[in-house]
Amino acid sequence: MKLSIVTPSFNQARFIEETILSVRRQSYPNIEHIIVDGGSTDGTLEILRKYNHLIWISEPDKGQSDALNKGFQRATGDIIGWLNADDTYQQNAVETVLDFFSEHPEVAMVYGYVNIVDENGEVIRTRYSPDFDLGLLIRGGHCYVQPVTFFRRVAFDEVGYLDTSFHEAMDYEFFIRVGQRFQVKRIPKILGNYRTHSQSKTFSGSTRERGRRERDEILRRYASLGLSTSPRIVTFLKDRLVMKYYKYYGGFRSFPNLVSYYLKHR
Repeated sequence: MKLSIVTPSFNQARFIEETILSVRRQSYPNIEHIIVDGGSTDGTLEILRKYNHLIWISEPDKGQSDALNKGFQRATGDIIGWLNADDTYQQNAVETVLDFFSEHPEVAMVYGYVNIVDENGEVIRTRYSPDFDLGLLIRGGHCYVQPVTFFRRVAFDEVGYLDTSFHEAMDYEFFIRVGQRFQVKRIPKILGNYRTHSQSKTFSGSTRERGRRERDEILRRYASLGLSTSPRIVTFLKDRLVMKYYKYYGGFRSFPNLVSYYLKHR
């Protein structure tokens, strides 16, 4: 079984080498790493040229969704992962994912837990996601994390690629389409690290606002797929209980990390 990892990049020289090495250090041998760069001018290309195993292009694009689609279309793997240029995988993440796919041929998408790390790679907390529930995903917004999500090639063949009209919530919309057609399962392990830093897209207030607008549009688009036969108040309470449980469970499990991080950075 072959795995393709697609990494979109634009001026991420500070972090991209760590991302490349986190893929290269995986124990699984049959990995294709494709980097689609948007024309970086910060030294990114010099880093890419150091690694002969990479497949990469650098050219202008129409945004992250467009860059990712270029990579997905070039990918030749049976399984495809999407790892941004400032995020990383945990050791043996790939082997864990491929073992799961081998044991569950009916599943087309899997995801795991993710560490939230700072710009230096220090773990701040861990985000735990609930079991996949398409109704909850649609009604409650994005609750599954992109850096630790993997797909079978058939998912793209059936539902298409990312919607390039979305620049922040394209993963959310894509997950809904996959969840409509295929089985999606959680792997209850920490598979990767999501980096938060001052240059990241999600750090920007304008980016967060655009993301909210896009999520509202997606919710309107898929509102008819609320997928609940229970009374609305019962569904509402169930959704809130699930989300609160994982929020507080994650907070409890992350408490030692949070205290340590605070003491180091106060």
